[in-house]
Amino acid sequence: MRELINIDNAEYILSLTKGEIKDVVFDSDVYDESGGKYSWNTYYNNICKYLRGVIARKGESVVGYKYANGKSSGRRYSTTFAIQSLQCKLRGFLINSDYKDYDMKNCHPTLLLYYCNKNNLHVPLLGEYVLNREKTISENMISKTDVLIAINKDSNSNKNMWIKLFSSQLRDAKNELLKIYPRNSNNSKNPISSRINLLLCELENEILTKVENTLLDCDTYSLMFDGIMTTKSLEIDDLNKLTEEEYGISWSQKEHDTSIILPSNYVPSHVLKEQYQKEYISLRNVFEKTNVMIKAPLTYLSFVNNNWNHYTRTSFAYLHESTVKLPIGDNKFKKFIEMWFEDPDKSCYENIDFVPYNLNRVQTEGTFNTFEPFKYADNNVPDNIEFIDDYIYPLIFNLCERNHILASYLINHISQLLKYPESPTGVICCFKGGQGSGKDTLISLIEKMMGHKRYSFRSDKPDLIFGGFNSSIENKIIIQIDEQSNKNAIEYLENVKHLVTAETIAIHHKGKEAYDVKNIARLFICSNNNKPVIISNDDRRFFIVESSNNLNQKKEFFEPLYSGLNDDTIIASVYNWFMKRDIENVDFKKIPDSEYKKIMKETNVKPIIRHFYELTCNDWNYHKNKKGEHIITNTDFAKSVINYMKYNGFSTEGYSTYKIRLELEEFKNYITFNKQFKIEDVKHRGLIITDMVGLHENMKSTYFSNDNEEAEEIMIID
Repeated sequence: MRELINIDNAEYILSLTKGEIKDVVFDSDVYDESGGKYSWNTYYNNICKYLRGVIARKGESVVGYKYANGKSSGRRYSTTFAIQSLQCKLRGFLINSDYKDYDMKNCHPTLLLYYCNKNNLHVPLLGEYVLNREKTISENMISKTDVLIAINKDSNSNKNMWIKLFSSQLRDAKNELLKIYPRNSNNSKNPISSRINLLLCELENEILTKVENTLLDCDTYSLMFDGIMTTKSLEIDDLNKLTEEEYGISWSQKEHDTSIILPSNYVPSHVLKEQYQKEYISLRNVFEKTNVMIKAPLTYLSFVNNNWNHYTRTSFAYLHESTVKLPIGDNKFKKFIEMWFEDPDKSCYENIDFVPYNLNRVQTEGTFNTFEPFKYADNNVPDNIEFIDDYIYPLIFNLCERNHILASYLINHISQLLKYPESPTGVICCFKGGQGSGKDTLISLIEKMMGHKRYSFRSDKPDLIFGGFNSSIENKIIIQIDEQSNKNAIEYLENVKHLVTAETIAIHHKGKEAYDVKNIARLFICSNNNKPVIISNDDRRFFIVESSNNLNQKKEFFEPLYSGLNDDTIIASVYNWFMKRDIENVDFKKIPDSEYKKIMKETNVKPIIRHFYELTCNDWNYHKNKKGEHIITNTDFAKSVINYMKYNGFSTEGYSTYKIRLELEEFKNYITFNKQFKIEDVKHRGLIITDMVGLHENMKSTYFSNDNEEAEEIMIID
């Protein structure tokens, strides 16, 4: 059967102290149905356990019934603490308002009289009491309890004359009834009366069962020993028809005890919890804009100092130790951060990644993306063409050797960065120019358009990028190397290539294991050194330009430009200008050669190739064989190479005849190596140049296409 309890009232009882509950609900003079008095401590513990369970089940319990231990008949008791177990005051306060309490009037005395009459046993005072209870009580100054004690005890110390005579009459009747209805009992204190009680309880249960059979369409009721409580409305006349004629039992509907009153200012704890929960969720919604948990690797992220930072649980709790304390009921409080840790619905992801996006957004379920959209995405600011024409394009044009083709390529490159930050082009932009030419200003412009400096890393220390600990470049869209020297260009050549071509890069934090992240970096190199990078003749990675001096240190240009860079409306307009640029058919691998890049290709030519080219340009004292081919002995050529390298400051270490041959291998169509020939009848081994003119033209077109006086002058100065 189901039982229903008022949750608000149950929570109110639990909100009281033990002493307050005793004062409010406990009646020490009330006997339990076994005739004994309630134990307060046991009763209190049972009440608290019962109410917590009912509240957890939202005010509902399922209750079963059984006979007393060792008995197979008689009164039925609830298998657990239930409505049946509650004292009258507490029961009346806790039960659902739909319950009606139906009670057998004067049950056990009436049933005892039923047995006596049925078996012709004369107990006149019992008949007097049953037929006219109130008058008997009043005239003889007795109570209902006095009568019940007399029925349930073998001996009675009550001094009341009516009770003494009543007990005497019952003694004989009890003995006679047990001869007719023998019953067993292990009650040594009241061996006779306890067996009579069992007999009466069996009949009581028989009557209750008849009533139960009328409740087949209702499962919400509770057996109350000599009565029944149910949410179904029963007619007293119908109940009397079931029992009055046969057993003499009539029924009444008892009023619930309403002596316990819920205070008018009391707010149920579940209502408070709902309020607390709303407050917590409101705080959680704000908190989780900048805080999140990641399962693998287990870490906590907090957006601090304009960046997502990793924390252990301990350090994360310390970071947020000043969070407010929230009430959790029963005058207890808990810090918000502790509640958040315990919250199964907190913001938690399987893993973490940094996936920038703009036009193309790809969201992986279960992955927390630490990327924050660019500040000016989806803005409606109109293009400020005047500012772009007066400052943005002139800045780029000046950096790009005042060449419109180069400027257009760089604009496309920046547009691609903003539109598709997740897809690097693999191109390295290198700006060579003096101070005040606008190199750093261009990078600052891109930073401004992204709206987040945390997406860029700018340093003049390449070791922070390519060294042992490179956490500074994690999740960077732009990496700028300032004042790159030729020494660094040589030292970090392979690192630079890897940074722009690798799909992932290993991040090394000090004191932590390295881990791979997706590589989305664009590399920008800014320098006023003559050889900021090393490039090959067939390079397809570097966009290299040398800025003109037209704008160097020009305040009248840069001051209004800097002012515009600090104006959100202007930056939004410039951002829109780049975003509207059509780059769908641009092949970024087709990098236009600047004049400076052509010179760089020549200055980066291997010394031995440059030397050999100079030999083809000058009227060197070659020997010729009978075919008119130029010949040079291995010894003479090796000496000329060594002398050239020493004169020009190059190391000669490791330069053997074999290495010289390897570095000239690409010209084997024009040179035959280590061939035997005679010079003035003396045998030698050396190089035979089979086509001096063809060799010269090939080397010029491959390495020295910019070979003119200006280029030569730059080369010599360098």
